[in-house]
Amino acid sequence: MSDEKALLGAIWEHPHEDTPRVVYADWLQETGDPANVAWAEFIRLQCQYELLDGDDPQFLPKQKAARKLLKKWEDHWWLRLPHAKEMKWWYTQPWRDELDYWYRGFPRPLEDTHIQFEQLFSLPESEMRAVPTRSFMTNYTLSRLDDLLAWQHLDRLDTLTIHCGDVHPADWVDRVLACPGMRNVCRIRLTSSPTRDHTGELESLLNGWRNRRIVELCLDNVRIGNAGFRMLVNHPVMAGVRRFEARVIDLTAPGMRGLAESSYRPPIPELRLSCNYQLGDAGVAALIRWPGLSRIRDLYLEMCGIGDRGVAALAGCNRAANLRTLRLGGTGSVRMGREPSPPHPTSET
Repeated sequence: MSDEKALLGAIWEHPHEDTPRVVYADWLQETGDPANVAWAEFIRLQCQYELLDGDDPQFLPKQKAARKLLKKWEDHWWLRLPHAKEMKWWYTQPWRDELDYWYRGFPRPLEDTHIQFEQLFSLPESEMRAVPTRSFMTNYTLSRLDDLLAWQHLDRLDTLTIHCGDVHPADWVDRVLACPGMRNVCRIRLTSSPTRDHTGELESLLNGWRNRRIVELCLDNVRIGNAGFRMLVNHPVMAGVRRFEARVIDLTAPGMRGLAESSYRPPIPELRLSCNYQLGDAGVAALIRWPGLSRIRDLYLEMCGIGDRGVAALAGCNRAANLRTLRLGGTGSVRMGREPSPPHPTSET
């Protein structure tokens, strides 16, 4: 087995650890080949800025340097990957050289389509192992839980999508936590259950994975209400969650007061709470009391029932001085502040 094959195998075996990636970067550097040296630097840069807060002074410079390398060398790097031909469909996409589709130095195709289980289970091993981890969105997860947990390629998934409108096995959380195939999950998405409270299940899931590097938590039309939101903003796992979205969770002003009283400080300075229809101006009044608002740059409050008083409160709030984009209603965004807006950490510069 060649040194490179062994090094790549270590990355595939431990996809959420930085050390195998940095060791591979050192090997690439030592070859002296310009494309390899560039890839080594790209891997190090992405691993570094994924550990930084979005408002850290080094975040944007490192991301900008990584983007420049990717634009120039991506074609060369792709050819070195094992089973690259299995991902030819992705390689032909025009957006493949954007940073959002590379994670800690390697491609991460975002296949967030509603793939059917039969399609998922029929994917060949060569395609499942073409990149360190894969991400798929499937419907009716819990009604097919037995099949999912027995799937031979489950350890290739980095995203757990739970369609909560399914028929629920009472012990689904315990079974997910006990499954060795779930060892590489670092992103959690719960969807489609507006009538049943899922606070307890979500808290149990996070408690079971509290020592894991969870980087994304997205809730969409999942009822947790104010109590669930308070639980989330005070949960230790949230300190490492780099993308948090809570849409249609029945959040109202009391839940926002829980945020104001918390020490929650999102690593990426954005807050996504769209479509919590009863939040209203009272929710904004609670939000502007939150000390963490002072570092939020992008605030998403579309369809939250906020009127002129709420907008005026945000505009006149000193803690909102760093906002560069405020999204309200369903019509777009309002630019905030007197200075030119800096680029978004994940957008083109």
